[in-house]
Amino acid sequence: MESAKGSSKAGSSSAHTADDELLDSVFQAPPEVLRRVNALKNLHIKLVDIESKFYEELHHLECKYASMYVPIFEQREKNSKW
Repeated sequence: MESAKGSSKAGSSSAHTADDELLDSVFQAPPEVLRRVNALKNLHIKLVDIESKFYEELHHLECKYASMYVPIFEQREKNSKW
């Protein structure tokens, strides 16, 4: 009987991949390393939150200025017709 880890699905190999080895090494890391990795993950979450707010504000600015462009684009279109 084949173990769950050794079983293979259609189209995939049962070989231990580099990603699996990396995950295994992370989970076997000393507690201090795990604590640092967790701290970095938390900092990354904060960074993503700030970045999300930035892009939300940028979108609002683009919407605000888009309405100011409309008359200019209309005039430009009017002037470019033969």
